[in-house]
Amino acid sequence: MGPDAKQPRGGDLGLVHIAFRMETQKELEAAYQELKKRDVPISFTVNHGITNSVYFTDPDGNELEVYCDNSEESFRDMPNSYMGMDKLDYAPDDPGLPEVLAKLGISPGE
Repeated sequence: MGPDAKQPRGGDLGLVHIAFRMETQKELEAAYQELKKRDVPISFTVNHGITNSVYFTDPDGNELEVYCDNSEESFRDMPNSYMGMDKLDYAPDDPGLPEVLAKLGISPGE
């Protein structure tokens, strides 16, 4: 608690992030465009397989996510439908999940 409190580290208990579900891919892209319009830094975007997601932080440093479910046809043949790594097509200038993992020294698949 308080301004000198340390951020959680990997393996710590607690809240990781809060996610908000958009009903359609169009709504997700509109939410992304609204974040960009308001100069909200995007942490990363990712097509997890089962969802498309945009991650960002609020002014207090809490991680937030807006996401939309993908159709079953789009992830049915994936080996793990929760582990997709592709960044979203409409966010080419923002980091993707592999870039974030690399900065943490983590190789995808670990």
